[in-house]
Amino acid sequence: MDSLFDVIVIGGGITGVAIARDASMRGLKVLLIERKDFGSGASGTCMGMMGGPVGIPNDLEFTKMNAHEVYVLKKIAAPFVEPRPFLSLVLSEDDYEAQKKQFDIFWQIIKPYGEAKPTFLDEPMVKEIEPGFSDSVKGAFLISEYELDVFRIIIQNLLSARKYGCVALNYKEVISINIREGVSNSVITRDTFTGEFREYKGKFIINATGAWAPKIANLAGFNDIRMRPTKGTILIADGHISNIGFQFRGIDDNFKEVTLHRNSTLMGPTYDDYFEDPNDLTVSNAEIHLILDSIKEVYPRVAQERILRAMTGLRPLPYFWGVPPAKVPRPITIIDHT
Repeated sequence: MDSLFDVIVIGGGITGVAIARDASMRGLKVLLIERKDFGSGASGTCMGMMGGPVGIPNDLEFTKMNAHEVYVLKKIAAPFVEPRPFLSLVLSEDDYEAQKKQFDIFWQIIKPYGEAKPTFLDEPMVKEIEPGFSDSVKGAFLISEYELDVFRIIIQNLLSARKYGCVALNYKEVISINIREGVSNSVITRDTFTGEFREYKGKFIINATGAWAPKIANLAGFNDIRMRPTKGTILIADGHISNIGFQFRGIDDNFKEVTLHRNSTLMGPTYDDYFEDPNDLTVSNAEIHLILDSIKEVYPRVAQERILRAMTGLRPLPYFWGVPPAKVPRPITIIDHT
């Protein structure tokens, strides 16, 4: 591994792993470096759901991109994508009107992909599907959602990258980046178990570290990356706690979701600005109570369920001024420092 790599990718989430795979399939010599385990950052701390009217009406381009991505993944990664009927709960007349407008727009976006039209169900129909809903639930929109097996798709991308020659290293923290114009670049890593230092040389370095991107860029002398990461905390309950997944507006007026995954249920997320060190991220009691107290309003049975654990991650969002954390736009951003 002392030879020169064509590409060094830093960051072993889905973005970094997918880049490493793509570059390896094109015949490039690739090194992938991850500080912890693969998928341990934002990729592995998400709700695992695709589709849905995320971004409407503030960021239609993101919604369109998301709808197309679902279409593509259903074709190329079918074993990792599972359809899930999903309810968007309606709690008032105003809530109904707002969601109807939202789903009318959403329908125009997903219709070309052959998706089912969102359908409004009245209160008796909703209670027939899930009797545990409280009297605050006045109805719901039934939509098609898709569950993504995040960890399997990350590992399968990683295995495919290795098949094409990619060298993948985890538990190696990048502590220094040296840029030598006209020659080659190199990174120095520290093994987080043994403390061993190692240098790797490459023609190009790709920073795919999400919320850690400014920190990694600073190692190379670039301090022009501004981000606005938002913290999302999720609770995980044992088994399926309801007959169907659902979402609704919580105490903070942001959507809270209850999603059914394999043999567990995910509940959340929260939305908070986070400007501290990403390595110091922890779950707070306030976040746990916000999620559970919100869900209790529409589904009181949650108080009886066994919560296995909580997890939290950072959405790696670009810097935007003047919008609340839940409405920060989510464009794909690529910065070229060459």
